[in-house]
Amino acid sequence: MTSPTSIGPTMGLPRPAEPPASTPAQVAGAEPAADAAAPAAAAAATPPGRVIAVAAVPPAPSSPPTNESDPDGDGPTTSPSWRARRHRRLRRLRIGHHAASGDELDRLQLTGSAFGLLLGRDQAGGPVAVTLFRPEPTEVVLIGGPWAAELVTFRSLGFGARTVVFTAEPDGWIELGRRATGRTDRVAVLELGSPVRMSASVDAPVLRLGGAHPLASEGLPPWTTRLSVLSQVTPAQAELLASADIVLSQRLSPAESETLAPIRQLTAGTVHTLQVLGDDMLAVLTSAGTRYAWVHATAAERELLSEPYR
Repeated sequence: MTSPTSIGPTMGLPRPAEPPASTPAQVAGAEPAADAAAPAAAAAATPPGRVIAVAAVPPAPSSPPTNESDPDGDGPTTSPSWRARRHRRLRRLRIGHHAASGDELDRLQLTGSAFGLLLGRDQAGGPVAVTLFRPEPTEVVLIGGPWAAELVTFRSLGFGARTVVFTAEPDGWIELGRRATGRTDRVAVLELGSPVRMSASVDAPVLRLGGAHPLASEGLPPWTTRLSVLSQVTPAQAELLASADIVLSQRLSPAESETLAPIRQLTAGTVHTLQVLGDDMLAVLTSAGTRYAWVHATAAERELLSEPYR
């Protein structure tokens, strides 16, 4: 028979866990009597049947920690790490204050000397660029027609270069410079044999465009590139082709490619590929090897230069 004294408000509730048995070990600096009396006092003040939850972690301080290193109380009452920091105010953004005028934007120009002149993209879609302008004089030979020569000139002007054209037919070259840069002082048309008074620099390199004429034996100043245009390849241009830093070529006939092969040490595969290039393709022959580029003419280039042709 159940004793009446065992029935009370706690019937049906789980019994609280028994406290662990005390051990003789004590924490250094603790008061054994006070530690033993505190749980006993809390148990005596608790009504029967109530479960007591004892916090295992001391509560967080409600105020910044005091500086306990000052026994006399003359020092600061809070730790320096709790000092309130003031944040600097941000300056107001004035809309339009940093905008450049149209005249200032016209003075901004890019140069092909920094990252090369983009000719087009290869079969994998990667960019094909040539270092057309360098600190040292550069010799470039273009084997092709007027369309390819005008395309290289147009893109050179767009990258900040100035151009000197040696030709007996000046029509069209000044207009090409105006369409490329919006200015008429970027292209100078001279007769064969005329002296050049245009200085070159890293910010404004100079492209000298002409055929294979006696001027090709002249020395060139730094940041100047001479682009010699050949309509076809013959053994007479062997020395010019062999000494060129870069050779750009449109499609060649079998005879032309066979003539060029020993001059530039071309492989049989390269000789064959030069014969089947599309009208919109250029081959880039350098000491590092041969690359092929689809020029991908822009709408402005097609409007000014027409569709690609050889």
